[in-house]
Amino acid sequence: MTPDSVVLLAGFVLAHGAWSASDLPKGELLVPLAVVETGGQRQLLRFEAQTQEQSIAEGKATLAKRQTLLANAPSVALATWLGYQPYATHLAVRLTSAGAAA
Repeated sequence: MTPDSVVLLAGFVLAHGAWSASDLPKGELLVPLAVVETGGQRQLLRFEAQTQEQSIAEGKATLAKRQTLLANAPSVALATWLGYQPYATHLAVRLTSAGAAA
């Protein structure tokens, strides 16, 4: 994955999250989500649970099972492109609607 394609994927994820958050009723939280790209195919994963904490924990556990350091090359490439050291293993963005409790 080239740095340009990593930035495009990150932009896609941010745009999708912002669009989803813009449709939320006041006070509602966005369901944690992840976009995984493998072999040029994107898969959207949503993590629904009783609480935000449970959703986030489920998302982290699912992604940890799917990742190895080598398989995480796109995240490492993006983090490096953004100026972080190559030991970065995750890129996370948390969006909330205006006035929503975290």
